[in-house]
Amino acid sequence: MQLKKNVVLKSMIAALALTLGTCAESYAAAPAIPAATISTLSSSQTSELKAYVQYWVDRLKLNQSHSGMVHDANRLLKPLKTAGQQPSAVFSYDYGSLVSQALQPLLSDPQRQLIAAVVLGRIDDLSTQSSLEVALKSQNAGVRYWGADGLNRILPQLQSIPPAYQEAENHLVAALKVEKSPLVAAKIALALSQFSPLPAGVVSSLNRVLGAQAKLFALRPPTTIAQAGALAKAFVAVLQAKPNLTAAEKTTAATNLTDLLSYTCQYWALKQLNRTQKQMAPTAMANFAAALNALTGTSDFTINGLSSASNADATLLAVNELTGSQGQAGTIQKIFPKVPIPPRVGSN
Repeated sequence: MQLKKNVVLKSMIAALALTLGTCAESYAAAPAIPAATISTLSSSQTSELKAYVQYWVDRLKLNQSHSGMVHDANRLLKPLKTAGQQPSAVFSYDYGSLVSQALQPLLSDPQRQLIAAVVLGRIDDLSTQSSLEVALKSQNAGVRYWGADGLNRILPQLQSIPPAYQEAENHLVAALKVEKSPLVAAKIALALSQFSPLPAGVVSSLNRVLGAQAKLFALRPPTTIAQAGALAKAFVAVLQAKPNLTAAEKTTAATNLTDLLSYTCQYWALKQLNRTQKQMAPTAMANFAAALNALTGTSDFTINGLSSASNADATLLAVNELTGSQGQAGTIQKIFPKVPIPPRVGSN
């Protein structure tokens, strides 16, 4: 179970490794390629690109060490990510297409799927759309995260191609409907917030994931504080798209966010959070409060000066006034009377 919980975190580490380049090894036999700034590609230059991509993908398939695979993945990204060199649209599309076609089969390879997804997510070209949509359906949450992140990054390019733009929307909406990871759901929601009007069902899907997190928070000190906070931040982006919410959707969202804010603060005041959770709690609480502000159209839920060094007991008193506590209604119940007062943690 712990491995599954950490899979998205491991994807962050994989991305950092690709960004920094953890292996300095090089292979003299690697094929040369034309400059990325080239505006047209001849058939021979296209062949050179194919040979280069195939070389490094073959290395990636054969490598058994993580550092070796990171090196190979870096080499696939290098033509597009060289500092001071802006690839031409022609080069980006042709090269991205070749990498996408070569890496898509690796999305089902347990040992290499995460690195393949990170590379695809960082190419930043519409040529990767189909592979990123495949990544969205992976059983691996880290792979889904990078599929959503990659689509989010190329949506501005896809806008000029209505059928492709609609296809991306359909895949993202379908993925959000079944997503359970709060961090992956947050990334999908950020992508969907770019669409106007906001696609139907986005808010109800987010409410489902937020509600699942609130139930977990009610049972024990949460291991997903940062992820739930990221989901609340994405919810703000969705609300900024001005969706037409039903009264029931508003009440459900208010209930979930109120519970998440209250439970997190209660655990903090009771000293039931470990060091890492305590460091993450203030940012998460600020995100829950910001989402409540966006939902209510007020600034009533802003918590000023919140940090891990804040007095937890004083913060809890302030939060109780917002969420309600022990039979005493709070600010949120004055706006949404049907929102229940959160119970004390450990009372269920």
